Amino acid sequence: MLLILRAVLATLFCILVCIFGSIYCLFSPRNPRHVATFGHLFGRLSTLFGIKVETRVPADAANNGKCIYIANHQNNYDMVTASNIVQPRTVTVGKKSLVWIPFFGPLYWLTGNLLIDRDNRAKAHGTIAQVAEQYPCQGDQRGGQRPRVHARAA
Repeated sequence: MLLILRAVLATLFCILVCIFGSIYCLFSPRNPRHVATFGHLFGRLSTLFGIKVETRVPADAANNGKCIYIANHQNNYDMVTASNIVQPRTVTVGKKSLVWIPFFGPLYWLTGNLLIDRDNRAKAHGTIAQVAEQYPCQGDQRGGQRPRVHARAA
């Protein structure tokens, strides 16, 4: 019974966030600050599922300027756990087919996330290279100059 209740509440929450989020984003479409706003809203679902997410953000993370975070999502729970660590003005790169997911797809596109065509490797690589050029490297991960943001589900 609890499983059914959680599923219904999560579905309603996601649909409402996507609908009202899409309407909100129509006033300033493709603005990267919306990604963190709605990511944190989806992160609130962790309490509904009984997942405690510990977020550790370095104190100087806001002062690092332009950065590229690389994360490989493993399952659907990452939408609930990893979305808590999204920093302001962060965008993600997703498959072009995400835009066709009802309710979520339009919000994903309107918030300013990047969509790539994974079937066309050359075009996808070109899009990612174009984005990487906009964010010049200020050091590698071993040098510690990029902020490290970790989330751990307990």
